[in-house]
Amino acid sequence: MTRVWSVLAENRQTGRVTRVHRKLGGGWSTKPGLGRRKFTKTEAEAATYWVRSAGRNVFRTRSPYPWLILGGGTHWPTDKRLLRRLNRMARRLHRCILIVSGLRTRAQQQVVWDRYQRDGWPIAAYPGTSMHETGRAADCGVVDRGRYTSLADWRPKRVRRLARRVGIVFTVRGEPWHVEAR
Repeated sequence: MTRVWSVLAENRQTGRVTRVHRKLGGGWSTKPGLGRRKFTKTEAEAATYWVRSAGRNVFRTRSPYPWLILGGGTHWPTDKRLLRRLNRMARRLHRCILIVSGLRTRAQQQVVWDRYQRDGWPIAAYPGTSMHETGRAADCGVVDRGRYTSLADWRPKRVRRLARRVGIVFTVRGEPWHVEAR
């Protein structure tokens, strides 16, 4: 079984992200509807080279959620509804969403809780009560022009309106990056 890859291209001036398509007659395009959007690894490498040569940032993923990027050292949230909704939201924003923290073990939550007790920030739930431990929450942000911004801080009105439409809620006051599925 071959792995399926998706390639996304970010325009460095506007920050807009689009999926790369393989045209039927050969070649590549970022215009929707011109061909296949899922590639083999070899095709993904060729598409990546094409995106970079056009002066754009590139994101390449094997995930079923092509608009989501998983930060280093973290795990995917286990709630599929949350992942589908974040993917839909990212596609509509034309930006990739970086998941900084997804599923946590109780020990990892204890470390976050201890930091909260010591420094008073960032806000953390007591171990055993966190939605991160059940995989139903994510701390995430928008990647715009190569920079990371917390999700609700990027364009607050637009993001919150779209989040309501797709079924995502910001449940922790003071943490504009913490989201859960409704």
